[in-house]
Amino acid sequence: MVKSITSSLVCLLILLIQQAASQNDWENITLPGDLKSPITCCKTSGNEIYIGTQGAGIYYLSSNGKIWTRFTDKSMDADSISNIIARGDYIIASGEMRLYVSTDKGQSWSTDTYFQDKGEYIQCISISSKLELVLGTNYAIYYGGAIDLGIKWSSISDKLGNIYCLSIQYDYANNLFACGAIWKSTYSIYQYNYNTRVWEERNGSLGYEPYVNQFIVGDNQGLYIRIFDRILSYNYSKQIWDEVPSGKIYGLTDFVQYSNYLGVNNLTGFCIFNMNNSSWTPELPCLQVII
Repeated sequence: MVKSITSSLVCLLILLIQQAASQNDWENITLPGDLKSPITCCKTSGNEIYIGTQGAGIYYLSSNGKIWTRFTDKSMDADSISNIIARGDYIIASGEMRLYVSTDKGQSWSTDTYFQDKGEYIQCISISSKLELVLGTNYAIYYGGAIDLGIKWSSISDKLGNIYCLSIQYDYANNLFACGAIWKSTYSIYQYNYNTRVWEERNGSLGYEPYVNQFIVGDNQGLYIRIFDRILSYNYSKQIWDEVPSGKIYGLTDFVQYSNYLGVNNLTGFCIFNMNNSSWTPELPCLQVII
């Protein structure tokens, strides 16, 4: 539980990179006072914060708010929330085998049991700018269509065979990337070809197995990945992955890209890396988080 809270506390600081990059002012954000359950994920949408929990639903903090709102649902409260996506009034959250969807900013929820009925565990979700939902499980990759038209699931990984999908992400142009391991094989990065409906390998020049823990799309429209202690950016013209020259970051657990900065969370704190001059910003040292 301590590990979950520590990680999420630092995750909350990610929201403040824009402010901190221009001035040395950090705002303290207090966790919900009634939160007794382990925190399982922390996501931001614009300046809004969403916290997923194990057995206590979702907590929400608005862009200018100081009071947390708890989104609760009978099914969701009995689950462990691992992923949250928010777009306008739409909120999509995934538990172990169920998906929870709100179309009214968390006021009401519907529960999708499609994967529970199939006996598959949800690993990752992503949504396009067209509100098209994709999802990876321990068995396949699924396309759900536009959520405003109603979710209808169909597998889009049949030509790959059984695949354990570790992470999945739409980029800024709605190209779809995923990392997964085909049955009895190693992990690879794939891009979905919409014309041929085939997943094409995008390992580039990587000389090691690309076990992608995290995809992010930066505000500079770049696509970034985290492979354990490394951060890499995708070179679209060469179709290769370039390592961000920050060096290996021991204990790297999370990161975010804003403007010319990378916000990095590791086991000892939160640091900011300036990509313009390939240096750690001196006026923004690591913030040590102690529980």
